[in-house]
Amino acid sequence: MSFPTKKAAAGTAWIRQLWAPMILWGHYVVNEHHPARLANGYACNATLTMPTDFSTLNNLNLILYPAANANITIRVTISFGQDGEAFNTHTQWQNVVVAMVANVFTSIDLVATFGALLANLAAGDHLLVRVDHLVATLIYVYGVDARYS
Repeated sequence: MSFPTKKAAAGTAWIRQLWAPMILWGHYVVNEHHPARLANGYACNATLTMPTDFSTLNNLNLILYPAANANITIRVTISFGQDGEAFNTHTQWQNVVVAMVANVFTSIDLVATFGALLANLAAGDHLLVRVDHLVATLIYVYGVDARYS
């Protein structure tokens, strides 16, 4: 779903935005949870379908909320493709270290890490963002906020 958020300046086009919540799944999880409460070994994911008016991904922010001060390591995997396209045609993963401050929201712009891969994203692509938590410090992963033009 895309919806207008604000105008950048008088007479310019509306900024386009997509939001997808991160849903928890992992060991011993019977039901989905949002926000995803991750400890070591747990994972969550979110999916978006790029709308027909999509041309360029400006930002893809992963929104996190930590339970403690810590440098955490997460593995972020991004996959995307069109209906009928083989899975993993456009896939990349990267370990990301994030300096977290307890009880303060943190966002990571994944375009900075996955820019070359995401440059191939097109209208109609189904985008999957997965986060695997690799350390013991508890974090909440709220979702991904995509800004596009």
